[in-house]
Amino acid sequence: MPTTLIPPRDAAPYKRFVLRNGTLCKPDFARNGAVTVNDDSDVNELLAEGWTLSTESQKAARSTDNLLRKAVAAEARRAGVYSRTECGELNVCGLVTVAHDQGSDTVAVSGVTFELSDIDPDLRAGFKAASAAFNAAKDATEQGDALSLIGIVTSAILKRHDFIGARVRERKFDQRWRA
Repeated sequence: MPTTLIPPRDAAPYKRFVLRNGTLCKPDFARNGAVTVNDDSDVNELLAEGWTLSTESQKAARSTDNLLRKAVAAEARRAGVYSRTECGELNVCGLVTVAHDQGSDTVAVSGVTFELSDIDPDLRAGFKAASAAFNAAKDATEQGDALSLIGIVTSAILKRHDFIGARVRERKFDQRWRA
């Protein structure tokens, strides 16, 4: 897929030039020296030299990334890969581990399993949204944000639904003192 790059300010090339891998670049002087390349290695080389993607190329890259991410997530859901998501350890009432099983719509907090249908609709929707954001995260920052949201919702679940909170506190006590 052709990618158009714009040279750094006041550094537009005045003639054709050759990249490291031998690609001949012909600047478009009507567009301030913009260059169109086909290879990702060429794109990376020019980006390293301070060139920037054109607006059209940025939109195409975002669109391609989003489509690819959605396709991978959809395929994984069909294959059952994301049927259970281990969210990790959260500091809610001490360190607790949280896992969401989308297949059976259950949540496990430090080994205490409960169905999402047993909690209030607003917390259920919040937990599902946070879990979906965690699964769809592209990088560590997005995953950390989603994990923080899972912690907030889990804390609210444990406070509002004492039948779950009491079992989790008992489980944590047993793990610490009766092990």
